[in-house]
Amino acid sequence: LKNYRLQRIMYGSDFPNIPYAWDRELKWLAESGLPLDDLEWILNKSAYDFFNMNL
Repeated sequence: LKNYRLQRIMYGSDFPNIPYAWDRELKWLAESGLPLDDLEWILNKSAYDFFNMNL
């Protein structure tokens, strides 16, 4: 993730991601040690920005 601007990274789901649990990647992100502001960009702000939605 350090090689990319966070504004260009967007979390997406490909559920069902068999054989993995639906929250596998979310748990990985939660345990990644990334600052809260970085997680907000990955999980929320990038999508809002891309789709021109207001927060």
